[in-house]
Amino acid sequence: RPAQPAAAVEADLLVTTATLARGLRDLDDLDKNWLDRTTNCKYAEVNKELLGTANKEALLKQASENALVAKDGAAVRTLCKRDPEAVRRILGLDGAVKAKNAPLLAPGAGRAEKRAAEDQNAALQDADRLIRRGLDSVQDFEAYVDAEERWLRAIAAIDAATYSSRSEDLAAVISTTAGGAPVLDAALLSIREARDALKIIVKLLKAAVV
Repeated sequence: RPAQPAAAVEADLLVTTATLARGLRDLDDLDKNWLDRTTNCKYAEVNKELLGTANKEALLKQASENALVAKDGAAVRTLCKRDPEAVRRILGLDGAVKAKNAPLLAPGAGRAEKRAAEDQNAALQDADRLIRRGLDSVQDFEAYVDAEERWLRAIAAIDAATYSSRSEDLAAVISTTAGGAPVLDAALLSIREARDALKIIVKLLKAAVV
């Protein structure tokens, strides 16, 4: 394949650097707001205290006033759950999981299958390829390769932990009041390792752009 013109190479490098820099900001935000970002409070459950015979009058009152579905009524309580899929969305590991039937692909799933499920809005959904593409442009080749290897190890660990969290942290995935999420929370260390590796990669790419 013929070599790209210098202007096209530079433009490509600028896009790569900007995209990875946006992903770096996402990882920084995830680290700083870990509990908030991995907790989903968009659920509701019926207030079981109102189901008793003694509370029949209160239940009927709430039903008539709130149709038993308003989250701000006493008939319904807000329910929070830990959400490993939030991490996977940010990293583009298996894509938009907003739909209930969206796949949660196992670690090591085929790249073509993974890409078909990826969230195209995630800055890091194609980070592996972008990082490889930047390899030819940097001056400190060894530092870049080392950071890339650290990135890949961290992402593999995050992939495995967030996938396993759905079953191993089952109580917290059902409700935060039912238990903790040690498998998911253990992934935070790998998130920081991925962020630190990506920080080096972005720094070296920015130096190549100047």
